Amino acid sequence: MNIFAPEQITKMKAALAQATESTMPDTATQALMAECILQSAASGVRSQEEFRNVAAEAAKNKAT
Repeated sequence: MNIFAPEQITKMKAALAQATESTMPDTATQALMAECILQSAASGVRSQEEFRNVAAEAAKNKAT
């Protein structure tokens, strides 16, 4: 089980908010985007920009 620092959680939440503004996903897609952010954080990603990219890519892949 991973425990994330409060600063990290803030970055992840901000990245999800940014990604959802640009993609306007439905609820299921937004949940997938959040899951992908969490998985990337667990694998060592720390950049808000990378989290946003991961989330946007997840939404794009689900749409196709």
